[in-house]
Amino acid sequence: MRRGTRTSRSSARQCGPAGRYASEEGSDKVKLTWQDAEEIAIQLADRFHGIDPLTVRFTDLHKWVVALPDFADDPAKSSEGILEAIQMAWHEEYKHG
Repeated sequence: MRRGTRTSRSSARQCGPAGRYASEEGSDKVKLTWQDAEEIAIQLADRFHGIDPLTVRFTDLHKWVVALPDFADDPAKSSEGILEAIQMAWHEEYKHG
């Protein structure tokens, strides 16, 4: 069963210590960071439906995450561990999708 996207956060949300939920003025969209592996995985599963995430190279995964419309973190802050967490979360979506 696919998990839904986050829609319950208040539009008055403040930036956290790392700017995690920074949003444009008046916008209720959550800006994704490298720490949002599950939500990133959901968006990747929607965008690349049918692609087995275990066949995706980390270099391509990095490009695809950075290109997501809601992604707003520093591309240089990723690591192999973070990309692996995203890949595994995406794989769960792929298996159950």
